[in-house]
Amino acid sequence: MKKLALALVITALMIPHVSAQQIGQRLQSAIDEVNSALKVRDFAGGKFALEALVDIDSGRCVGCFDINQIETHHSALRGCYIFIVQGRDSTGMQALEKARGGGDSLDVLGVFKDHSILWLSEPMTGFYEAANFFAVSDINNDGNVEIVLDWRSGNRLESSSTWIFSWDGTRGVPINETEDGYSVIDDAYAIKDIDGDGVKEVLGSQCNSDDAKEPTDIVYSWNGSKYGLWPSTPKIGDRKFTVANNLTASVRAEVQIESGKKVFLYSLHNDAGSKQSIRIFFVPDRVDTVWRATPIGWRVGRMPHRSFIDLVSTSDQYDVKPGESKSNLGIISKGLPCLVTYYIQGPFSPLSTGEFPPTGLTQKIIDNVYQNSVRGSTIAPSDPESPFVPSVFLDTLHAYNIQSRSLDWIKDQATADKYLGYFSAAKAQLEQNNTTGTRTTLQSVLRDVDVDSSSTLTSEAYALLRYNTEYLLDQLPTPQELSIDDLIALKHEAEDKSWIGDENFVKELDNGLDNAKKHLARGDSVNCAKELEKFQEKVKKEHDRTLEEQRKHKPRDKRFVTEEGYQLLSTGAQKIIDRLAEKK
Repeated sequence: MKKLALALVITALMIPHVSAQQIGQRLQSAIDEVNSALKVRDFAGGKFALEALVDIDSGRCVGCFDINQIETHHSALRGCYIFIVQGRDSTGMQALEKARGGGDSLDVLGVFKDHSILWLSEPMTGFYEAANFFAVSDINNDGNVEIVLDWRSGNRLESSSTWIFSWDGTRGVPINETEDGYSVIDDAYAIKDIDGDGVKEVLGSQCNSDDAKEPTDIVYSWNGSKYGLWPSTPKIGDRKFTVANNLTASVRAEVQIESGKKVFLYSLHNDAGSKQSIRIFFVPDRVDTVWRATPIGWRVGRMPHRSFIDLVSTSDQYDVKPGESKSNLGIISKGLPCLVTYYIQGPFSPLSTGEFPPTGLTQKIIDNVYQNSVRGSTIAPSDPESPFVPSVFLDTLHAYNIQSRSLDWIKDQATADKYLGYFSAAKAQLEQNNTTGTRTTLQSVLRDVDVDSSSTLTSEAYALLRYNTEYLLDQLPTPQELSIDDLIALKHEAEDKSWIGDENFVKELDNGLDNAKKHLARGDSVNCAKELEKFQEKVKKEHDRTLEEQRKHKPRDKRFVTEEGYQLLSTGAQKIIDRLAEKK
């Protein structure tokens, strides 16, 4: 069994069997001084043995096994050595007659500093044959450091008892519940924060019978004064990992272009009221290739089966603590921005009395992301669908627009309606094989998102609309040069879609375009351009008046130009004007 192996290692590492070269000069000097100080005190009549000693400043330990929770930085023990000592008789057996009238062994915890013993505990009730430091850490999050001891007994050292002392800088106080003087914590194998509230629990186990193949987990928790078994003690149940979602987080994202690739940059904020720090940030893995773009202390990884891309803090010093933020966490990809669910987890660890990882670890970890995390909406890279279907892609843009409004990434309904109009128009034009009209409408999207990004679009909405629209434009066939006849066709389309109105106004526009055609037929590009500019001015004048009436909540006049009509006709005329200027 796991605990038997641990006990045998402890026995092998007992201080009397370790050479001075292995221990190191500093530790050897401390051992010698502690032994001398105990002899001066006539501890156990001079018949004793050190079981284990820890140099807090360096974190080194002699006689310890796997002391993986030691706080070398805790000020209350700075410059100290902590040690476990047992009374022994001349044959090496514990001095049973020296402690409390002969019923128990003489097992004591001590703290040594500046060449003298600061403190010795009262003897711990029990008959123990070996000892180990289990942890030196503030496990109950009260500001004091706890010293956790693991005592072992039995013919094969198969039984253990755990004592916990809270050290305040001057003395230690036992904070484990006892029954008849004995600690209630048996066979502890781990110290973990099960429910993610910042206070760790002690995990123990017991076999229900001699034939039991797997022990039963027992959780000992802190009730504000003692560690023991309480009604409020967290239960492990079917949980495979400790709680990782006891926090409140928010995420902002933006996309930048660098060397032809998209850099997805994330800013994570952890609410001041959170109980846990942010350790891992996940987005779905929907791209073939990603590159790293993270600050010091964070890394980018990919989970198996193309499930998640994860950005992970490499140690707790780089975690996003409650009340803090972390920016410039990045993923570089050629993929397009898509709307996804992100997942955030705090520090967590597996819960298991047996060997870990268990069978099916990968799926358990993936399930843990879904079930044991904080989630929300953001953007992440995604490879486009293949084969590419422009009309389907326009439906996706339409959906992104609606979802962005619901997430308040588009700040007002008027802006959302404007882009919905663009995408609806582009799809109708596409279905009519009007590639020129489709491109003109999509270019209006690109023009407007740059303007709206400073006011009514967040960085997420901007990335979704801009980069996906750009990609769609790149996939459409390159159009022939726009002619005045094409512009006339666009005007008829705008009239059919009720983007412009009033018969007399439409005739004015027709007359202007006819005049432009006549000038062009005579080779007079200058006067052709002037007619097109007059055409633009008329469209703009009615567009501005239409918007003003809309702002004043007046009913629409029969003579009008909507935003969609203005963008379609003004942009089309400008393309012809620009081409005429190039040919001068």
